Amino acid sequence: MVMTSESPTTQQIAKTGYFTQMPVLHEDQICPSVGLEEFDPDAYGADVDEPLIWGLSGVRGSGKSMTLCFFGIKTMAIDMPVWSNFPIKYQLLSHHKPSQIKESYPLYFKDLFAIDPKFTGGMIIIDEYQDWANSYAFMTTQNKLLNSFWAQIRKNELSFAYAAKKLRWIDLKTREETDIEIACRDAHKTREGRRQYTKGEMVYWKIRDLSGNWTGMSYEDTGIEYENKFAAQFIWGAYDTRQRFDIFEAMRGVKMDLEKVVISDKEEQFNKELLEQQLLALFRENQRWKSTELYYTLGITVPIQKTAISRLVKDMGGKEVYKGNSRFLELNVNTDYKE
Repeated sequence: MVMTSESPTTQQIAKTGYFTQMPVLHEDQICPSVGLEEFDPDAYGADVDEPLIWGLSGVRGSGKSMTLCFFGIKTMAIDMPVWSNFPIKYQLLSHHKPSQIKESYPLYFKDLFAIDPKFTGGMIIIDEYQDWANSYAFMTTQNKLLNSFWAQIRKNELSFAYAAKKLRWIDLKTREETDIEIACRDAHKTREGRRQYTKGEMVYWKIRDLSGNWTGMSYEDTGIEYENKFAAQFIWGAYDTRQRFDIFEAMRGVKMDLEKVVISDKEEQFNKELLEQQLLALFRENQRWKSTELYYTLGITVPIQKTAISRLVKDMGGKEVYKGNSRFLELNVNTDYKE
C-alpha cells in the first residue's frame, strides 16, 4: 500500500518548489502512509516507538532528509517528543482531539554529549551524521560519548534515526549498533520513475534488517533486502530542504573536565578488547589493508601504537604482506581469526 493523499498545501508547494510552509496532515494520512506489500513491519514491532537505531543512506537529493522528516512526523503524531538538528513542523488533525501544532525540539549537541536526562521516551534525528561521527576519528572523545549514548537508548526508551550519504563514512561502532538500514533513492531519478514522478514526490527504499530486531532474522543470515515506496509529497513543507547545518558546530570538539585524566602514548593504555572488535569489523569489510590506511582509519598516529596494532593483528591470526614498498596487514576473519 502506498499513500497518495495530498495535504492542502501540496499544490501550492509544487508550483513554487520546496520551502517551509507548514502542511496540514490528518492522522489517517500519517499512519498508513508506508506499507510493504509483501511484508507487514508492524507485525514485528519495528516502528518509531521502538528503541531502534535507523541508518539512512543515499546520494544527494535521494530522499534521506524527507524520510527522517517523516519519522519525526509519525513520532510526534503518537505524542512522543522529537529532537532534531533541523526543524520539523506541521499541523495535526485527529478524529478525537483538537487540531495541534506539532514541532520538533532543536537538538543541541552539548546536551547530547552531556547525556541530558531530558532525552527519554522519544526520537533523536540527526541529518548529515557523518559530520558528527566520521569513520576516521572513532577514538575521539566526541565519538566515544555518542557511542555510549546510543548503547543506552533502550534504557532511555529512545529511538535514533540518522542519515549519511554513505554509512561507511560514519564510525564503526554506530554502524554495528544500527538495527535497520534504509537505502533511499528519489524515484524521479530512476529510469522507470522519471516520467511518473516529480522530484521528491516518491522515494524508493531498500531495507536491510541488520540486527534481526525487525523480522527476527538478520540481513547477515538471510541476505534479504525488502523494497518499499514512500509517497513523500503529502509532507512537503514540514521542513526546509535548503536547511543549512552549522559545519563549525560539527567540527567543534568536546572537552571533558574529569577528576583524573591520564594521557599516555604507552602501548599498555590500549583497550585491547575494543580494538579487537574494531579490527574484526574492518577485516570483515576488507581482508587486506594497507598498513598506513588501517592506522589512519583507526585514528592511530603514535609509532609505538602502530606497532601494537600490527602485533595485535598477528595475535588474532593475521599476517604482514609486502608488495613493492608497501606493507599490508591481512586477516581472514572466517578462517584465520584466533580468539
